[in-house]
Amino acid sequence: MQTFDVFDLVILFFLFLLEAFLSIDNAAVIAVIAKKLPKEEQAKALWVGISTGFVLRALVVGFTAFFLKFEWIVLIGGGYLLYIAIHHFLKKKVYNIEQLYKPNFWKTVALIEGADIIFAIDSILSSFAVLLLFYPPKILFEKTWIIYVAGILGMVTMRFFSKFMIELLEKKPFLEHVAYILVGIVGLKLIIGYIF
Repeated sequence: MQTFDVFDLVILFFLFLLEAFLSIDNAAVIAVIAKKLPKEEQAKALWVGISTGFVLRALVVGFTAFFLKFEWIVLIGGGYLLYIAIHHFLKKKVYNIEQLYKPNFWKTVALIEGADIIFAIDSILSSFAVLLLFYPPKILFEKTWIIYVAGILGMVTMRFFSKFMIELLEKKPFLEHVAYILVGIVGLKLIIGYIF
């Protein structure tokens, strides 16, 4: 059973912002993938790929919520979050989609869904980690609605405001770095919390 209190809205807003900023890479990759299609198919591929992404993300959240019952998973999740934060600062990301496939509508939709799931793992683990910072693990399942809502709001924002967000990050690139620093801090806190 899901529960609600006013403090949940603060956490929801924070997770929404984190999701929105962490989705910038996803928006850029999805734009590159869809751009290879003829102009008349691009919007449809984005709509189908992102719509099915909602369902796939819901499944990932469900599986993550189940596995977080095992305390050692928190250690692995924290390590992974710390890794992606460090990786962000040490390695330049290069996406060469052109070498992966020739443009085809359903192949493009599958690539959009795949890209969304790969990037979703980071944001979903970050969201669960934030929940674990503010709520005891025994009530984590009562608060998974926050992750679903933040994820949906983040995806909608990514879809409709991705151009604006990319321009914002070009003007203020430190915002993406701030998001990854927060992810690294959350990962470190999870590791320290598990050890002690």
